[in-house]
Amino acid sequence: MLKQHPDLKLRKPEPTPAVSHQGMEREVVKSYFKAIRPTLIKHNMFDKLGAKIWNMNETGIVLDNIPMKVLTRSGTKYLHSRSSGNNEVTTVIAAVNPDGGKTPPCMIPKCFMTL
Repeated sequence: MLKQHPDLKLRKPEPTPAVSHQGMEREVVKSYFKAIRPTLIKHNMFDKLGAKIWNMNETGIVLDNIPMKVLTRSGTKYLHSRSSGNNEVTTVIAAVNPDGGKTPPCMIPKCFMTL
């Protein structure tokens, strides 16, 4: 099938929690803005909506090389991949607004408190 349709690719989807999908539905977003509209008008923020409301998101990344697939000879029984063994997660956050404003990504590594 893929040979017949060169414009198609087999890809692995990024897992997204079900609650995130529910929050992205058009009716949910419309009802949210319908609910906050009176407050925005009351505080004279409705015309400045794009500059005042920001969306921030965070994700965790593991800074260890974990190859998805490697090329090997047929019949190879054992395949090893060298890694650092470091499973610490670094958090990355960024924010955007409807006016096109954005913050640069901010990386938050694991830290150790010393007294």
